[in-house]
Amino acid sequence: MNQRIAYQFIEKLKQKYPKDNLQILGILGFGSYFNKNKFSKNSDLDIYIVIKNNGNRYRGIMHVEGVEVDYFVNPIERLKSDWKKVKYREVSRKTIAYMLRDGIVILDRNGMLKKLQKEAKLFLKDELKNSGLNHIELTTAKYFIQDYVRDIEDSLLNKDIFSWQYNIHSLLNYLIEIFCRYHKISIIKQKYQAMEIAKKDKRFVKLYQSIAESNSKKEVMKRIDTLVGYCLKSMGGALAQEWDLKSSSGV
Repeated sequence: MNQRIAYQFIEKLKQKYPKDNLQILGILGFGSYFNKNKFSKNSDLDIYIVIKNNGNRYRGIMHVEGVEVDYFVNPIERLKSDWKKVKYREVSRKTIAYMLRDGIVILDRNGMLKKLQKEAKLFLKDELKNSGLNHIELTTAKYFIQDYVRDIEDSLLNKDIFSWQYNIHSLLNYLIEIFCRYHKISIIKQKYQAMEIAKKDKRFVKLYQSIAESNSKKEVMKRIDTLVGYCLKSMGGALAQEWDLKSSSGV
């Protein structure tokens, strides 16, 4: 069904741009619509179309058989350029790498998509293997975590609920980032991150979720302290009351 909708979408796209001479080289499907375990009522069909260069790129949403198709249409040169920037670490975002790795190849006229998909899998495997935090990064991360906690406590004492809530969300997002980097857990789309973390540490997910289930501000604070304590312990413990760092200036 997904492939049929993808091909119907292409026909509609060609009809929409009859003078653009769209020549399809590859089709990659990705997202929850292609995974029955992640499918929901809000799932759309995400597809990346590779075309022979005609001087244009296309991005939008179209409906086919009642299905919302979220599409990207790019020349092959653009896909190769975006992948090269990720591969050689010229950009920090790895969206293209995840799309290639996790996508379903629907059409691949010259084998280019499968080749890039293989490269993306190896790249992300290597990235995860070499991830983590060095001593300076770990020390700095622990400092920021403790600083967030102090700001949260001060905001509540000052009855500044906006700042209190804002800092809580900032801390929780930061904890996920740091915890995953330290324990070499992939950072993926937000609605699937809990499942990814739970593969290695279900306790973190349970403590994180418990904060949203709290019935009072006092309970929120208590559960934040528990989560922070758990994270710091898993990363070798909290910072000492006095600490310093020394590194080369590079000059």
